[in-house]
Amino acid sequence: MRAADTHPEEKVEKEVDDNRQGLYSTSSAMAKGAPQMQTIEIDFDVFKKLTEMRKSEADSYNDVLRRTLGLSVATKKTDKARTAFWACRGGNIPVGTKLRARHKSHLYEAEVTHQGIKYDNKRYGTPSEAAFRITRTNVNGWRFWEAQLPGATNWCQLSGVR
Repeated sequence: MRAADTHPEEKVEKEVDDNRQGLYSTSSAMAKGAPQMQTIEIDFDVFKKLTEMRKSEADSYNDVLRRTLGLSVATKKTDKARTAFWACRGGNIPVGTKLRARHKSHLYEAEVTHQGIKYDNKRYGTPSEAAFRITRTNVNGWRFWEAQLPGATNWCQLSGVR
């Protein structure tokens, strides 16, 4: 495992080299004012085992690690919201993030869940898959969608979140 310092406002990205090595990143510092957190990278087998150890979809990876290490699990809803991320190819997005996009003078809305992007009562594994559902052509979903993070009032391009 490798650890690297990140700032709360910085985005969390998997680098191309890390993708080739099969490493996954997790982070829990996204909100302004949050203490500086570290990013850890784990291989696919560890990620798979952590996923198996989750009690439910609401159970975060942080909760699994805290139980495994003998630490108390956060019970406040605000703590869970700050640490819940959907890890997808290309980055991590906080669960509860609202997405919107304009295409051919229509406004489309979606939301990030633990399982992916929920749009039109279906789940998509990447922002580009959800964007394809709307445009019927290959587009960069990170540029197609605008995002509103949980608790925020402003919108930004989704690529700025990861």
